[in-house]
Amino acid sequence: PHIGHLFSSCLADSLARYHRLFNRPTLLTTGCDEHGQKVEQASIQAGFQNVQQFCSTNSNKFRLLFDSAGIDYSTGGFLRTSELRHVDCVSSVWNRLSSSGLLSKASYEGWYSTSDECFVSADDLVRSEDPVAGKEKFVMRETGQPVELCSEVNWLLRMNDLKSEVRKYLTSDELLCRIESALRQLNSTPDTLSVSRPTSRCSWGVPVPGDPSQTVYVWLDALCNYLTCAGYPNHLRAWPPTDQIVGKDILRFHAIIWPAILIAMGLQPPNRIICHGHWLCDGRKMSKSLGNVVRPDEDLFNRLSRDGLRYALLRSGPVTGEDADFQLARSIHTTVNDELVNCMANLASRASSP
Repeated sequence: PHIGHLFSSCLADSLARYHRLFNRPTLLTTGCDEHGQKVEQASIQAGFQNVQQFCSTNSNKFRLLFDSAGIDYSTGGFLRTSELRHVDCVSSVWNRLSSSGLLSKASYEGWYSTSDECFVSADDLVRSEDPVAGKEKFVMRETGQPVELCSEVNWLLRMNDLKSEVRKYLTSDELLCRIESALRQLNSTPDTLSVSRPTSRCSWGVPVPGDPSQTVYVWLDALCNYLTCAGYPNHLRAWPPTDQIVGKDILRFHAIIWPAILIAMGLQPPNRIICHGHWLCDGRKMSKSLGNVVRPDEDLFNRLSRDGLRYALLRSGPVTGEDADFQLARSIHTTVNDELVNCMANLASRASSP
């Protein structure tokens, strides 16, 4: 887990705490997406012989982090997408989409990003020189991650039949997100959307009901977590979500694909989508290759305290959708000392003293 995971959870937890102040029934969910080709490859690279064991080890790290940060997910639970209840939910969602007549099986060709585990538009790509092969290749414009041209038989969702409803949803007054960015991405979304992968290429996931040759597309699988935690398909105890909190890098999935799926199922999309930006480190995007990824480990909690770290993240974080710089030695410590200690704690001490 990195600081961005903790930031999203702190945002959600602060919203839940706010609603509880007014005695409003509140359901806060979190968890781990555990399926897909990328997870399977990471398991092998980490030396695990069993993918489920790798996922259990990883999810325990996230659970420990959220518990250490005081994230209260007791009402909605910590969901792992490899759980049987989630597999049942995904299968039910698939069957509902199938009964709507919007799914068909056909050959699909496009640029596939393994790092993002999705097909991408040609507009998202740029040419890059491959120094090893000595030739040009296509990479993702935003991340620089490589893509490959794939041609395979998939199940497809007719997005063209849903785009007008999604557009209407995105332009509603109550929805809060990067509207212009979402609309641009909607315009570049293909008329048919791949919602499965051949099992021969991706076996770690939910099998397509009635078609063992296909695995449910990992992002369709992951997005269904909201329905699983709300009790679908047996009993929806809370729907639609009041707020969904997402990073700007996955806005397309949460603001376009997920609403389209819900609309196709006859369910209402989320009331609001709160889309935040990324944390930078000294002006550069955090990455393993640069060695500048900030991990919210025990040492960080000890230096700032649990509440101090939560306050600093919420106070200085990229809530509006723009990126923010995590400068631990300067801005974070200054925020905690000047505002939380010198101002608020001092005020509380003076106000409560005899």
